[in-house]
Amino acid sequence: MNPALEIKELYIVFSKKAEDYQKKLALFNSGLKQIKEDGTMEEIMSKHGF
Repeated sequence: MNPALEIKELYIVFSKKAEDYQKKLALFNSGLKQIKEDGTMEEIMSKHGF
């Protein structure tokens, strides 16, 4: 729908109470960086109309 009725930001969180939250955060950020650099993110966004 154009224009969008509302745009919401999305967030991912890791509980600091979980003993391995720092590892999960680092792995997530590493994977996100990789898909941005290799073009996968752009392919996914284009496929879904973004």
